[in-house]
Amino acid sequence: MAGLAANASIALTFAFTFPTAGNFETVAVVDTANSVAETNEANNLALLPVTVVAATVDLVVSSLSTVPARPVTGRVATGRITITNNGNTAAGAFLVSWRPWPLAATLTQQVSGLAAGASTVVSIDFTFPVAGAWPSTVTVDSSNAVRESNEGNNTLTRTLNVDPARADLVVSAVVLAPSSPVVGQSTTASITVTNTGNTAATEFRVQWRPRLLAPPVSIRVAGLAAGAAATVQLAYTFPFAGTFPGTVTVDPDRQVAELNEANNTFQLQVVVAPNTVDLVIEDVTINPSSPTQAASATVSIRIRNTGNTAAGPFLVEWNPDALFLSTPGLSTVSQQVNGLAAGATTTVTFTFAYPRAGNFSTVARVDAFNNVSETNEANNRFVRAVTVQPAPIDLVITSFTLDPASPVRGVPTTARITVRNNGPIAAGPFSVQWRLRQSDGFGPTVRIDGLNAGESRTVTLQGTYFQAGAITTAAVVDVFNQVVEPGGAENNNTVTRSAAVVPQRTTLRVTLVSMRSFADGDQGLAGAGEWNPIIVGVLDPTATCTVLGQTVPDVRCFTFADNDVDDNSQVNLPANRSIVVTLEESAPLAAVVTVLEDDSPLAPQFLGFASLLSFPPAYRTLGTQTIDGQQGDCATAPRCFQVTLRVELVRSNVPGSTLAAQAKAQRLAGKAGAKAGSLPKAGRNALTEFRRVLDQKSRPAGTGE
Repeated sequence: MAGLAANASIALTFAFTFPTAGNFETVAVVDTANSVAETNEANNLALLPVTVVAATVDLVVSSLSTVPARPVTGRVATGRITITNNGNTAAGAFLVSWRPWPLAATLTQQVSGLAAGASTVVSIDFTFPVAGAWPSTVTVDSSNAVRESNEGNNTLTRTLNVDPARADLVVSAVVLAPSSPVVGQSTTASITVTNTGNTAATEFRVQWRPRLLAPPVSIRVAGLAAGAAATVQLAYTFPFAGTFPGTVTVDPDRQVAELNEANNTFQLQVVVAPNTVDLVIEDVTINPSSPTQAASATVSIRIRNTGNTAAGPFLVEWNPDALFLSTPGLSTVSQQVNGLAAGATTTVTFTFAYPRAGNFSTVARVDAFNNVSETNEANNRFVRAVTVQPAPIDLVITSFTLDPASPVRGVPTTARITVRNNGPIAAGPFSVQWRLRQSDGFGPTVRIDGLNAGESRTVTLQGTYFQAGAITTAAVVDVFNQVVEPGGAENNNTVTRSAAVVPQRTTLRVTLVSMRSFADGDQGLAGAGEWNPIIVGVLDPTATCTVLGQTVPDVRCFTFADNDVDDNSQVNLPANRSIVVTLEESAPLAAVVTVLEDDSPLAPQFLGFASLLSFPPAYRTLGTQTIDGQQGDCATAPRCFQVTLRVELVRSNVPGSTLAAQAKAQRLAGKAGAKAGSLPKAGRNALTEFRRVLDQKSRPAGTGE
């Protein structure tokens, strides 16, 4: 070996054949040449005792069988011979011999060899010429080619049963229908015949003698293949009741040559019952089980003929009030049944509405006129108690919607309420009310003259919310309890909805369309005004305007500049020159355009305001307005510049008609739209601050206003 690492191991394999049997002591030695210096040279040798057994071969015939298991004369059968080597050494080639029957020549087949403990199957075909039980002998290694440890177990003899080529007909099953025959009714025997032989049967007859002295009934079968089965049916009507021994025979005429002629008969005993008819009511059900007054209920009566003979036509009756509690009395209802087979059931149904509530005893009766002769006439009635509930008129609200879904403060809101009579009878007059807030004890109300059973009606009511915020609103049917609704049906007369009342909002777009200079305000030698900044502002409580280094609340603005403005010229406008503002409630539209001329060495010159003020609803249709810039340090009276503003309606949750009505109401009340042009205090403060910042920035430091 090349070497071995410290603490490592290696397994070595050596092949050796022992020449003889016996007990041997084998020795394994490592480092036989002592080429490795070791700390322990005394552990390099190991001993292993070995017992070597003699080589044996033992061929035996394990089994002999044939395919088919019972050979048929004149047909090829295959002998299947199993050979096993019970020795510990493989056998060489050997011969297998088979003598199928004593008068047959020996058949042989060569086997090339067989491993120790292995088995093999040898197949040899043979045709038996004569039927009978024949001894059949198999010999393995018939030529003694293989030396075996036991030469006395090489032969096996078995008896093989060889059948002639014949059919064998047997009655394998008989089934009666009905299984319990009745006098006067046809009984059918289903007879299964099987050919258990090895050859197809030719035409034969199947015969049934139902009872002694009765003529047999029979049927012909064209033939039956080997191993096949056929079922035939024969019918007979027994004339009276009793127990009858009978016989079923296959091939009673012996037309078919069979392997066994003694198995062609099947004994059959039939018990025939007398005729019986018995109509009974198994159950009476009412759906619903506790009907409601004036509402249709279905009564189902299940009837069974427990006899063995069909019943002819009969009448079924149902009395809804056997104790005559209802006044006037309730009428009995009936229905004809055309007949009922033995053991069969049928269900008779009636639809009925009790005119009043209460407890009733109902009676169902089968064969009410005794048309059918029965074995038991005492079981034809069935009593069922029923409780009829009072008719629950139930007025319910099936739909409750608001339009708009989020009401607008001060704008009429429409409530659509759909009510339905879920009861079985008509309801009289009642009222429907809309309570704008659930806590209100009143609200818009409408009267409905009545509703038929199942009928619905939709009403519309209008109301106006005068405060914004979250609300719970309610619709109430039968608000004055004019209709009696029993059984807790008054508890579902109110439906609530949650909503949010929003302020009046109008969104406008204010666009600077054009701007014209009449006096450029320039005091220098250049002859052109430097308008910087030009400020466009719109009053908006949600915004701030950062201008000239200061932040002005409640104003939304944009600025731009034109540093080359001449007298009587158009000012250059920016690309984005619109402001979108959303105004709530009565807030007015207040827009201001301001110009500062920045040509002064100390402070910009304030050239004036161009102001637009409009109140709702006028600002919705204001359109395009041209406004002079005034109140500034303009050398040319009465104006330094002029602007054109366009006001467009973007959206609004307030109809124009509502705004007009509000404006009219203000005028009639003497308020004249908050003095017809004055700004609310918050707006005035915002514009004042805006003006103060501009005015302050346009004056030199240290000067008064």
